[in-house]
Amino acid sequence: MTRAIPGLLAGRKVLVTGGANGIGAAVTRRFELMRAQVVVLDRPDARPANATVRAVSADVRDEGQLSSAVTEAVALLGGLDTVIAAAGVVPAWQAITALDLDEFDRVMAINARGVAATIKHTAPHLGVGSTITAVASINAWQAAATMTSYVASKHAVLGVVRAAALALGPAGVRVNAGSARTGGHVGPVVADGGPRAGVGSERRAGTGRGRRGHRARPAGVGRGGGRLSGLPELGVVLGHHWADDQCGRGRSVSSVGPGRSACPI
Repeated sequence: MTRAIPGLLAGRKVLVTGGANGIGAAVTRRFELMRAQVVVLDRPDARPANATVRAVSADVRDEGQLSSAVTEAVALLGGLDTVIAAAGVVPAWQAITALDLDEFDRVMAINARGVAATIKHTAPHLGVGSTITAVASINAWQAAATMTSYVASKHAVLGVVRAAALALGPAGVRVNAGSARTGGHVGPVVADGGPRAGVGSERRAGTGRGRRGHRARPAGVGRGGGRLSGLPELGVVLGHHWADDQCGRGRSVSSVGPGRSACPI
């Protein structure tokens, strides 16, 4: 198990979308342990479990709300240098022949468009040495027969990350993606149980388990978020998709730029 090193990210100014629950909440706790300043962005009806965490409200599908919330978060933090795009939803599984296209549009709007909008509205506030990390999934580069909406949205997330990495890299801003591996089998990024989320950190209805019955733990992505967000040991990492297992071991599964994989914490 990897450990958070208190003070390692002291001074970092972090915005976590979907930070009130699930993966986003785990990422928030991780940054707090490392003494970063954190603001959570989530739906108006989703409040962080830790009442001391500063929060702003927005639905990532609403660009106006998102833009205003980002501006408010930057004011609260006194700047911004780290963004974690964790807002997302995992829908009920459906075969392609039974695909609910309205649900497909909803999932794409939250998981893919929401990440693109988050990058669009946070990038102008970021300077040299800043980072953006999107929560992806192993389904960003593989597929399953009953996961059309989710797979499509996560493939799109990885595409957005790669394009943004190339666009923002020359300005000194790193853009990467991270996901969790489950029990030796790489599975979808989901939180433990919970009802289907509207726009929150990723959850799915039902068992809260990945394929083959393994739980995908939010803590796994919390570790990866720390690695890809401002650690000098990483060097220059662009368009990188980091898959982290439950034991804290990590590996690169794709990248568009130079860099090296590391588990410094």
